[in-house]
Amino acid sequence: MRITFSLLCFWLCSMTSFTQSLPTLKASVYHPALKGYYFLSAAYSGATFFLVLDHTGSVAYYKPLIQKKTSPYNFALQANGWISYSNQRSYLFMDSTFRIVDSVQCKNLYQTDPHDMRWLPNGHFLLLGMDTVSMDLRKDSVGKKFEEVDTILGWRAAIQELDAKKNVVFDWRAKDHFGMTDADTFLFGILLRMLDMEHVNAVESDQDGNILLSCRNYSEITKINRSDGSIMWRLGGKRNQFTFVNCPVPFYGQHDIRRISNGNITLFDGGQHQKSHGARALEFELDEVKKIATLKWSYTYDTALVSHARGNVQRLDHGYTLVNYGGVGTASEVVFVVVDKGGRKLFELNSPDHLDSYRSFYYPKLPWKVNPPAITCFDSLGVKYLKTTQDYSSYQWSDSSVTRTIAVTKPGNYFVFVPYGEGGFIRSEQLLINDVNALCNSPKKRKP
Repeated sequence: MRITFSLLCFWLCSMTSFTQSLPTLKASVYHPALKGYYFLSAAYSGATFFLVLDHTGSVAYYKPLIQKKTSPYNFALQANGWISYSNQRSYLFMDSTFRIVDSVQCKNLYQTDPHDMRWLPNGHFLLLGMDTVSMDLRKDSVGKKFEEVDTILGWRAAIQELDAKKNVVFDWRAKDHFGMTDADTFLFGILLRMLDMEHVNAVESDQDGNILLSCRNYSEITKINRSDGSIMWRLGGKRNQFTFVNCPVPFYGQHDIRRISNGNITLFDGGQHQKSHGARALEFELDEVKKIATLKWSYTYDTALVSHARGNVQRLDHGYTLVNYGGVGTASEVVFVVVDKGGRKLFELNSPDHLDSYRSFYYPKLPWKVNPPAITCFDSLGVKYLKTTQDYSSYQWSDSSVTRTIAVTKPGNYFVFVPYGEGGFIRSEQLLINDVNALCNSPKKRKP
């Protein structure tokens, strides 16, 4: 069974008069197994949002952001109940009221790389950093990409672990372990004459305490010894040390390396290269002694669809998997899907506005209760009205009204967004009104 929900664009205004338009979202629910919430950081038409969607794909919360130096990434729920995201070279944390309560960033002159952060069970933070260096392009074949210059300022990757008091307890620099010829120059990008050599995009604390690192520009997953910083093995790319089984096609420009509960690893393969292939979710079983990588599961949405950036894979309960497609441009409307072991879709989110989602996550339930605005109805001189039960600084109803009280003149699905936390907005319950005359008797509430 497939049920499709569509949320049309509407305008929303903040207390600071910062106005943005939400994208058009179309959710297809193929199976009622998923009753939780989806978190995603997404952008389109120069606007960036953090979104919480309910199980129908309707927006339950959103936070618009103004991009400056970096794009906001990684809107995610942490184990302690806080919500984290990256913005302006820091990771920020919001509590259950969606207010910022803490932050963390790299030290030792590194810029904090916004691509990933892991909050470890011992309270430590595993961060990616950007180490600014001057590169002599005359000494290396990489320089052929930039023939007009001899030297260039660039970023080399770094990893830092900070303890709970935010003291550095581990510091690793890519320039001490990787050579410039390790990179696949096809994947290079340049910004203001800055070369991002490794373009790391994911870091993971492995089950044995060591570290897994995803280098997009190497098409490589690297395992790093947590004790001395040495490289333990390299999977994929020019320096691959593994024999691949059941996987004749290499992964390119991968994102989101994760060690999952069964001991395997998952990653998102963007698939964009000189010989591109469809973007894929991949699960490998690794024999780290014999250096054998066996592909145990994969999912491809469309063999012709590639992702030029971003994307992630999240393994859920029951073997379900969320696959987020990141930056597919105008080639497709797909944002993410949830599939079962056999590749059958349970949920799909599309956007005709070609939403570019960095990562998407599913949570079966929230660890705290939110306080959405409540709505009451009343009759005055035969006219039916809806009203929020308390005052807010602004309102945006589904019929485009912007006052606390609205008159209901026709059937429809009614709800209101009001400010919540710092710069965010939360949605009320949805009232499905079929008969306006019977409104104040027993309005039907759509389940969130």
